[in-house]
Amino acid sequence: MQSARMRLERDVLHDHAPLPPGQRLIPEFPRFGVVSFAKRRLRSEEVRLEVTGPLTHPVVLTATEFSQLTRVTVTADFHCAAGWSYRAVRWSGFRVREVWDTFIVRQVRSAENLDFAILRGQDGYRTALPVADLLG
Repeated sequence: MQSARMRLERDVLHDHAPLPPGQRLIPEFPRFGVVSFAKRRLRSEEVRLEVTGPLTHPVVLTATEFSQLTRVTVTADFHCAAGWSYRAVRWSGFRVREVWDTFIVRQVRSAENLDFAILRGQDGYRTALPVADLLG
């Protein structure tokens, strides 16, 4: 359920910006993800990020490492490739660029051919994204 304050913030901040071509506004933000993955049990509640690849050794980050970073909150419109948009979604977490600069870059053997990152969740879902977009 959305609070009146959040609805007001969404209306004031974002309703005047035009939607991208072909997008339609939806009234509620859906549970994001593939349903078959969303229903899977997690193996652990532990915060853990493992980074492997062309590194001098794998990097494992836990809540301890993340506590050293600045947590950010961003409010932005979400435009799905499926053609729908939802205004003023609030996201909270850590910037990949800061994680990269603080913990990973010094372990990289060669920055050549670091074009894509494969992201895998505990629930088995995975996707590939351009490294430039992640660090953007």
